[in-house]
Amino acid sequence: MKKVTLLCLVLTSIFACKEAAKNTSASTPTDKVAEVPTNQSGTLSEADKVAITDAAHNFYKWYETFIFDDKRSVPFIDFGGKAAMLDNANLTIYHAELMKSGLISQAFIDNDLTFLKGNEAEWIKNNEDGGDGPLTGMDYERFFCGQDYDIKAYTTGPVKFEGFGTNPAKATIETSKIELVKENGKWLIAKISCE
Repeated sequence: MKKVTLLCLVLTSIFACKEAAKNTSASTPTDKVAEVPTNQSGTLSEADKVAITDAAHNFYKWYETFIFDDKRSVPFIDFGGKAAMLDNANLTIYHAELMKSGLISQAFIDNDLTFLKGNEAEWIKNNEDGGDGPLTGMDYERFFCGQDYDIKAYTTGPVKFEGFGTNPAKATIETSKIELVKENGKWLIAKISCE
């Protein structure tokens, strides 16, 4: 009889623990937009959240002044030929200026170069087809992802985390999707794309 009673108590305890776990998880609200992904240890440190947010905000603060500074922002598209083409010498200078910000990684330059080279092929093709519209990929401010943007939203607004591993981190600010990599303990922007 003692064995049956003990078995009943064990089963009741197990059942009660499972129900408590269900009730706890059911009462915890989940908001997919605000859900913070985790790193390998299972948590995203407050320091990383702050550092990633600061990296995004600081890049846009820096970039907004850079694009209006004629001494630093070098035109890297040559419109002198039959079709628009990249001016590779100026593009190298432009990318060097971006690197001086201290906010981007070499991966950013590599990704930007891939983006621009892909668009250059479209510019040549469109010219051969008689197209005369805006250049593919250049008809909006490509890091702000639009022609009109709210600079305050980009420099002080919320950064939403969409995916987080040890590297890279993925976040969104306004309509810009940002990938960041951690190099030497510092979060740097590796790619910006538009939704």
